[in-house]
Amino acid sequence: MKKNLNLRDLQRLTHIVESCEYAAEIVATSKDNITNQLALERIVEIIGEAANQVSEEIKAKYDKIEWRKIIDTRNILAHEYHRVDADIVWNICKNKLPKLKIDVQKIIEELENE
Repeated sequence: MKKNLNLRDLQRLTHIVESCEYAAEIVATSKDNITNQLALERIVEIIGEAANQVSEEIKAKYDKIEWRKIIDTRNILAHEYHRVDADIVWNICKNKLPKLKIDVQKIIEELENE
């Protein structure tokens, strides 16, 4: 691993991957469970906050990831809870996070191999 690799970036990217894994476990169970819905909302918030904390350098280098959308989704969940649609959160977790996990894992591997 490159000495000047920002360990904070690596930690935040790892938090994103781990959160995607937690979401995958939940979406493999029941959609109609309020506890699962609330857990997924929190997971998406964590992913958004972690994305927000990733350095601008990494965001610019890996601009295929929709960092702004991820962060904006977190902000809606945190600040506009009355607008949250559980079906949308479920669909994000089921359909978007698996690819995000793969993409972020590739970033981690690239950073570690620089």
